[in-house]
Amino acid sequence: MGFLDKAKALANEAVDAGKRAADVVVEHVEVVSKKDDKISKALSKSWNLTEKGIEVAQDNIELLSENSAGQSAGRVVRKAGAALGTLPLVSTAIDSVKAKNCVDILLANLKTNPKSALANLWLAESLIKTAQDMTKYHRAKGIIDPSSFLIAGTIKKTAEFGSDKKAPHERLLIRAWTLATKDLKKNSRDSEAWDILARIYLAKGDLPRAIRTSKIAILAAPSSATARVTLSRALLASGELASARRAGNSAFSAGSTVGLIIAAEATQLELRDENKIPLNERIKTYEDCVRGVTNEDRVKYNGAFRTTKEIAVATKNSQIEKTKQTWDKAKKWGGIIKNA
Repeated sequence: MGFLDKAKALANEAVDAGKRAADVVVEHVEVVSKKDDKISKALSKSWNLTEKGIEVAQDNIELLSENSAGQSAGRVVRKAGAALGTLPLVSTAIDSVKAKNCVDILLANLKTNPKSALANLWLAESLIKTAQDMTKYHRAKGIIDPSSFLIAGTIKKTAEFGSDKKAPHERLLIRAWTLATKDLKKNSRDSEAWDILARIYLAKGDLPRAIRTSKIAILAAPSSATARVTLSRALLASGELASARRAGNSAFSAGSTVGLIIAAEATQLELRDENKIPLNERIKTYEDCVRGVTNEDRVKYNGAFRTTKEIAVATKNSQIEKTKQTWDKAKKWGGIIKNA
């Protein structure tokens, strides 16, 4: 088993079962915005329509993604944040997390396929997971280095300032929703489109609708392993461990080894909550369950995947490039000062 899977197995033990929200290995999905924001209202409206048997419709939802503003002051602050992100060492943790979540790969994929609902969704999920991982990192580092909170706060503020307060992942989710609902208008039995909607609900923290919509995706295509993975994730996030385990195993039987990850976590948490076996045996049980997960299936569900070694290489390459850029800038400014 890989290092990342081992770390996840240990992390499962640290999560308080009573406060567990949506800490899933494929993407750690938590509530990322208030329930009364524009996209959540749009999601609720569309779900109410589908419940009544009306065709999925998005009344001018495209307009929600067209309201980004860029005031001059905002641009200045964002430039400062961008400069901070180019400094080597300071950004090592950020680069590592971004590499782990394949932000660069999924961004390149979106540039190639801008009209793909799945491409938009994959990058949104990756950005959500990246933000969550960085929050965990800064909380841990803040214990011994309070300045890390200042750095984290600066990065967050520079990204938000003058940008209409809609985070990049929100805009991507809106775009994914728009494209998926258009597909459903053409074919109401488009299982992939239904699955995308279910994953958007999951990203927004609306677990009941995520479960119901993923079931619709399965009904539209009973052989879909992907929809079963999404259902198992939603069930796990809801704390329905036995159901999540069954759904995960069902996804595996349908053809996706990613289902084993969810089944493994659900099994581990069941054993932990019931205190049936010792910690080391629970970890071993998790290891045995995920041993059969393939990188190919991870890529198929998440859009991209990197091994521990690949993450290290990607991070190193990013740091080398930033060091070169910093040195070039230093030489440039050195010349300007010398000739002043």
